[in-house]
Amino acid sequence: MTNIATPRYPHGFFADPATGLPLKAGEPAVHWAACRNGTRDMVLDKPVLYVDPQGTRWHVPAGFRCNGLSVPRFLWRIVHPFEPLTREASVVHDWICTRPWVSWARGARVFYLAMRANGVSARSAMVRYLAVLIVGGLFKWRHQRRWGG
Repeated sequence: MTNIATPRYPHGFFADPATGLPLKAGEPAVHWAACRNGTRDMVLDKPVLYVDPQGTRWHVPAGFRCNGLSVPRFLWRIVHPFEPLTREASVVHDWICTRPWVSWARGARVFYLAMRANGVSARSAMVRYLAVLIVGGLFKWRHQRRWGG
C-alpha cells in the first residue's frame, strides 16, 4: 500500500468515491436522509470514501444506515451525534464496525484520523477516540450486532 501521509494530508482525506480525488475544503463527504422508523438513524444517499494515511480506502456504500456519534442524550449539548466535523468520521467508523476482520482498535484509530482529516482539533479528536476505544469497546458486541458485524 502507498503511504499518502504527506504534509498536505497527514491524517488522510475524504475523497470523491467516483474519482478517488480529495474533496475540496468544506465540501461535505456525507449526504444522508433520516430513516422514518422512529429512530435517529440516517441512511447514506451517496457513498463515502475516506483514504487513511497508509492508503487504505474505506468505501462506505450508499444505503448504509448509521446513527452518528453514539453519545447519550444527556451529553448532546456538549457533543451532538451529528456535529458537522465528526459525522463523516462516525459514518466510516460505523462501517468499519460491520467488518468482522477489522479490529475494534483499528476502527477507533481510523475514526481519530478521519476526524483530524476533517479539521477536528487534536484534543477534541483524542477525547472522542478514547471514548470510542474504551467506553465504546465495552459495548462493541451490541454495536457490531446492530450494524451487522
